[in-house]
Amino acid sequence: MSKVTKISAWLSLPDQERDYFTGIALYQEFGDNPRLKSLVFVRENNFPANKKNLAYELTKLIAGVKLPPKRSKIDKSESAKVSRPTLPPKDAIVVDKVTTKKVLTNNQSLRKEFPKLVFEELPDSLKILVVNKGILFNKAKEAREKLEQATTDQERLKWNKILTDSMLENQQIWDELNYFQSHKKVLGKHPSFSQAKELEKLKAMTTKQLIQKQRNIPTYISKANKAIKENPKDEKILKAKRAIIQKYEWMNTEIDKLMADK
Repeated sequence: MSKVTKISAWLSLPDQERDYFTGIALYQEFGDNPRLKSLVFVRENNFPANKKNLAYELTKLIAGVKLPPKRSKIDKSESAKVSRPTLPPKDAIVVDKVTTKKVLTNNQSLRKEFPKLVFEELPDSLKILVVNKGILFNKAKEAREKLEQATTDQERLKWNKILTDSMLENQQIWDELNYFQSHKKVLGKHPSFSQAKELEKLKAMTTKQLIQKQRNIPTYISKANKAIKENPKDEKILKAKRAIIQKYEWMNTEIDKLMADK
């Protein structure tokens, strides 16, 4: 099958029937953006926002080719077709004939991905993560747009890092919420849980101990970056090393704050 045939077949399916991992395989085979292949459209980044972006990128690959119509679950005959008024999008509200984007509350946003969770019933630690998830989504969206517009390597590195870090933490939050939905208890693997304990240890250190600890941080980050460069396609290593970088960058910031207070 040709590129156009394979991609068109996937895009012609209704959104809810498109298998995300099949779409990833298509982009890995036909995609022309190395960054998207190695950092964005990989199996570890399995969260809803990416599926829509993946469809957009695959559409760009066959731009100018007319796609077959999406299959409908209801077979409508020509005689049954009637003229109907155009309705506003489901995520919009109409006020005085002006369509305005609806701002979702934490509860509404949560139910879209996790229908069994209620924001008010979550532990405080997870409520904070829900709020952060929305912030990270917008941060990643902005970074992706800026990355496409970047004209220098320095700009590309900056926005690529922000995008990668945001997507990594977004996935970690998704894991926490999904686990709580299934088991009704906290998974506790998000960095915020270990950071709280680590921060207490840092606060108990002397200035000399903090300085020594901070001196070692660049070495840990350098080793993690080296591993990422040497294993660009190993999703397990990429995820683990990015988490290490995230941890030590956070630690470096916290040590700076503690040093300023001493």
